[in-house]
Amino acid sequence: MMKFNNSFWGRTTIWLVMLSILTATLASCSTNSQHTESSSPKTAIAKHSPTVPKAVKAVAKNNQETNERTLAKTPKYTYHSENTYVTVPDTWAKLNNNSTAVISGLVTKWDRVSGTTNSAVTKLTVYVNQVLGGDQKLQGQSIVVVYKGGYMKFGAYSAGRVKNWDKDKMLSITSDTVIFTEDFYAPLPKINSTIVIPVRPFEYKGASPEFVEYVKDNHLETAYSIGAPEYNTWMVEGVKVQNNNPEFQTTKTRQKQSSDTFSNNLIDLAAELQRRLK
Repeated sequence: MMKFNNSFWGRTTIWLVMLSILTATLASCSTNSQHTESSSPKTAIAKHSPTVPKAVKAVAKNNQETNERTLAKTPKYTYHSENTYVTVPDTWAKLNNNSTAVISGLVTKWDRVSGTTNSAVTKLTVYVNQVLGGDQKLQGQSIVVVYKGGYMKFGAYSAGRVKNWDKDKMLSITSDTVIFTEDFYAPLPKINSTIVIPVRPFEYKGASPEFVEYVKDNHLETAYSIGAPEYNTWMVEGVKVQNNNPEFQTTKTRQKQSSDTFSNNLIDLAAELQRRLK
């Protein structure tokens, strides 16, 4: 597994510091949680790919259209996460072994998480239509996945510091203006898009009382998380699977980084996930 030094989360408030520490830990080790894995062995290749129910598709489509109207009139800020140390699964075996499940699912809804600064956090509602490995009981279920990015007030986003890439947008924005912000390397998956992600239960037990209160206020007790969304989120477009991070999407990237084992592994992993979805 490749290690990256990412200080972006280290500059956030205690809420996001705790979030990144916990999700990074979840990605790199196995822990007991309220979501237990199936006692059956992890599936090597998913045996079937059920369709998403029409009612679920209809909800996703309606939420997509509503959100697109909101986004059209909302100021947008894209930041570039710098480097925290996270251990990133870059092969199928690592991805499968370090998660409760690797799932494919339809994003049906966004819900804003309150109480964060510097970076927004969103609850993605995902209908699981296929479990590629891990807990098969998740198939056919709607789960909540914590993901960075989304809506927040500009005052909480800026939090007293000016980001160089935002300087030309700062003058006309008031602190109470709701903005949309996301990481360039981990764009927030759109409503009505299909994603492939590794998930683990969102751990918070043993955390500070303030963080536990934050979790309960946002109803995250039964949510799931992704350890390294910058690297372990994939989009399904037709029959093609692409990493959500623009750095790992094209054959040009592979050619430019031909000596970079980690980059090559991630590109190969996208191809492996595509094979397993068939």
